[in-house]
Amino acid sequence: GAKPPRRCGLLGEISLLSEGQIRSMGGLMIKPCSQIHTFFMKAPIDVVYINRESKVVQVDEAVPKAKCCKRVKKAKYLIEFPEGTAKRFNIKEEDMLEVK
Repeated sequence: GAKPPRRCGLLGEISLLSEGQIRSMGGLMIKPCSQIHTFFMKAPIDVVYINRESKVVQVDEAVPKAKCCKRVKKAKYLIEFPEGTAKRFNIKEEDMLEVK
């Protein structure tokens, strides 16, 4: 299906996806971006903040609905994932991520 617009991120998408779709979807990259909010989200999400060298600088797991996250100064972009993705793939600070 069509990707949600950048300003919406995964807003409203998570609760509409089946488990199989979540696995195949991966996440949604927002670039440039160093801060998000989860107002109007239907479910918590994992957020992985990444610097210009593709190194993970922060991982926020299970960010709840209706939260305004602090700006991550070192981040140049981020990836929003369905809740549990960071733990399932053991994504942590200092990891290098290859985006395909």
